[in-house]
Amino acid sequence: MPGATKEAMKAAVRIETVRSSGSGVVVSPDGFVLTAAHVVGGAKTVDVVLADGSSISGTVLRRNPSADLALIHLGEEGFPCLSLAGARADLGTELYLIGSPGGEILTHTLTRARRSPSDPKIQPIASPRRRPAET
Repeated sequence: MPGATKEAMKAAVRIETVRSSGSGVVVSPDGFVLTAAHVVGGAKTVDVVLADGSSISGTVLRRNPSADLALIHLGEEGFPCLSLAGARADLGTELYLIGSPGGEILTHTLTRARRSPSDPKIQPIASPRRRPAET
């Protein structure tokens, strides 16, 4: 596992609400966490389980259901964090996916993948069809 991945694992968190759980990532040392809007649902507060297993309460500041994103604030500082990339990864780039797909049972998993054109979020750019020149 690359060293950067070990550091990234420290910024990964598990989000728990009364109705659901999911993954998130600390994106600033002052306690801002990015997660999916479907994970927080309509909750105003959530429990955030850090990589070391400790839990802290977080306040849901914003949610954007159409982008499926939510922003949580932990109210404390000094957290390990990841910075957000400024650009989309190129096709073929090796990626490391960190998450908690199984709540308490399957938490802080690491999956290695490559970004491929078969990714459903990638829309191929269609070029207009040209008609043959008429003579």
